[in-house]
Amino acid sequence: LEPGAVVAATVYAGSCENVHIGGGGTLRARSDRGSEQYRAVIFDGCNNVSVSDLTMTHPKSWMLVFGNCSDVRVDNLHQI
Repeated sequence: LEPGAVVAATVYAGSCENVHIGGGGTLRARSDRGSEQYRAVIFDGCNNVSVSDLTMTHPKSWMLVFGNCSDVRVDNLHQI
């Protein structure tokens, strides 16, 4: 996400490798199907994952979830 960009989304990555989310923008958590219990970003069974230089807003639950992942790096993450 470019600096200054605001994106309303739910991000899901399953069984992926070499995934990066970041760039200085803002990820606004968004509900799927009207659910009150949602996450902004979910990595499931991924390898070599990085999340950096990102602001995450409007959580109703866990904002960043790693399930069964390896080689995970989180740097300069801001959650509001």
